[in-house]
Amino acid sequence: MTPSMRSASASPFDAGPLDAAVASERRLLRSLVTAVGAGWCVLFVVLALAYDLQFYGDGALFSYAIAVRDAWTFHWHNIAGRSFVYLLAYVPAEAYAALTQNVAGALTLYAILFFSAPLVGLAATFGLDRTPTRTFFTMACASTAVVLPFVFGFPTEMWVAHALFWPALTLAMTAPGGWPSRVAIALLLTAVGMTHGGGMLLAFAIVGITALRGLRHPVFRRALLCLVPAAMVWILFFLVFKPDAYIAAALHGAAYTFIDPANFDMPFTRLLAVALLAYAGLYALGTWLGIRGRAAIAGLLVAAGLGIYWRLWDDSVLTDMRYPLRTGILVVTPLLGALAAAVMLQARRRIGLFAPHVEATLGFLARYATPRALAGAFLLVTLAHAVETGKFVTGWIAYEKSVRELAAGPQSDPGLGDARFVSATRIGAAHARYGWGSTTHFLTVLLAPGMRPAKLVVDPDTNYFWLSCAKATASLWADRPVPTESRALIRTHACRHRPPGTP
Repeated sequence: MTPSMRSASASPFDAGPLDAAVASERRLLRSLVTAVGAGWCVLFVVLALAYDLQFYGDGALFSYAIAVRDAWTFHWHNIAGRSFVYLLAYVPAEAYAALTQNVAGALTLYAILFFSAPLVGLAATFGLDRTPTRTFFTMACASTAVVLPFVFGFPTEMWVAHALFWPALTLAMTAPGGWPSRVAIALLLTAVGMTHGGGMLLAFAIVGITALRGLRHPVFRRALLCLVPAAMVWILFFLVFKPDAYIAAALHGAAYTFIDPANFDMPFTRLLAVALLAYAGLYALGTWLGIRGRAAIAGLLVAAGLGIYWRLWDDSVLTDMRYPLRTGILVVTPLLGALAAAVMLQARRRIGLFAPHVEATLGFLARYATPRALAGAFLLVTLAHAVETGKFVTGWIAYEKSVRELAAGPQSDPGLGDARFVSATRIGAAHARYGWGSTTHFLTVLLAPGMRPAKLVVDPDTNYFWLSCAKATASLWADRPVPTESRALIRTHACRHRPPGTP
């Protein structure tokens, strides 16, 4: 390949031997991506702490379990293959609660540990990335900004898997030889795999990406060797820790929905796809007409169109569908990781597998995905995520207020099993959007002053119940800082729906 050909095929993120103007555009694109990615990481923590987003969805159960120091007993023994997340966020929070009897502080610590994972992951990637333009760090920031806002708020373990993926990939691709590197890579791959079943797939993807060096290259062979202990640990946990019979069926169903392409079909993703297609079309038209500043013009026109749509017609909010969108982490993250690896190897002229195809792909991207074009698309995605996140958080704040008021009010629905129960359907449309039927009663306790609700808000339509009567009873009689009367309400609900003798 001649120098001119290498220049033509350089990535928009790479500092190849192009003219000063293009090199400057690349630097600006990298600066934009890293600033937005890091900014999202900080915003995740700030919003979570300010508005108790650790209580959203399944997070209400997880937070209540921390409050009563029963996270492993309540649920985590059912998903022991995700134990890295348990060790990262739950064990320290429960230990803090046990030492201080400060439940609020423990739940804040849990939120900090969980929601700061992307920030810690980026910092680790930055420290490990020794490429001249920090290619892996830049792509990690892009992945953070593009993918994570889709799932922000929902306590999916894939959130942590994403945070670990990038330092693990960076180390696997760039670490020098020797046993310290092998041990570090093996530990990181094990950590990635022990976040979620999808995390184990990401660990396999990391090894697959190193194959771009060549199947005989020491880097690939090292990664393959380091994957063995990671897979063995995951299999061991899978064989030793069996989920409860009641939970096993739900986990089996969730495994299939995790890989369902239909997870991407929802109003927000359709809107984003239309916006990006419109931007690409306008940019192509501007290119054909030779219009200067076509990226900015196309971006502004699409942004204006989005603004009009949001103002006049939009009535959707991305809430419960944040859960299935974790599939996006599994799909998009390895693709960006492979792109980062290809860019690094191309700069060093060391692509050892499928070199003609990889070079052709990078050349196509360099020709059509120019820095200005990418910057416009990236800013549109950021705008859409910012608006959707704002809608989600605003609605969540209102929903929390409604739950508090209903729990403190005079209404009661004894037909649900107890005179102290009140139906969540009284909240109306907000519950349909923000409520998570299986955890609403846990949320009631968490939001009540002193964790002492007058009524327990329950969802009459849910058909899934986290706690058995036996577990709720054991929690009631344990010495815990959560008020006894609140734990008694939780027990009453559990024993009504999963009485003694049932799974």
